[in-house]
Amino acid sequence: MPKVTNTQLSFAVVFGGVIAFLLLALYAMIVGSLIWEVFQVDRAGQGQADNFAQGAITVVTTIGGLISALVVSKLAVTKPGDAPTVETGTASRANPSMTAKGMTVLYLTVWVAVGLAALVVGTVYYPDINSTVDDIGTSWLGLAIAAGYAYFNLDPTSGA
Repeated sequence: MPKVTNTQLSFAVVFGGVIAFLLLALYAMIVGSLIWEVFQVDRAGQGQADNFAQGAITVVTTIGGLISALVVSKLAVTKPGDAPTVETGTASRANPSMTAKGMTVLYLTVWVAVGLAALVVGTVYYPDINSTVDDIGTSWLGLAIAAGYAYFNLDPTSGA
């Protein structure tokens, strides 16, 4: 089996990180567009905003699932109380770099902000205008609860 060098590992980590952030940006832009459309329909006072391109809806739901799976899985392997960080290959898990911490915090912040916006706009205030935003908001809430259970290592069946 060939040995993996630090350069190869660093390239793989950077490439994976770039892909993850590009997908997050695409997800945030599409959800932001959907939310903007909801506000436009509300301002006009008529109709529904369910005429968004089906391809965009498919992309945003698929990417949303991937992003949420990444967040939940990362929080599941992080000790409660520790900050979740990405593996850079150059810093140990016990001493992650400030860049790794910052990128992780940024990623989680964007995920929370987009999901919370979809929940508030699509589920709480305007559930009848755009069913996709409503679905994104309600699924994000369930995934955020799952992420919390994973991070704090809670077992809902134990009563703890």
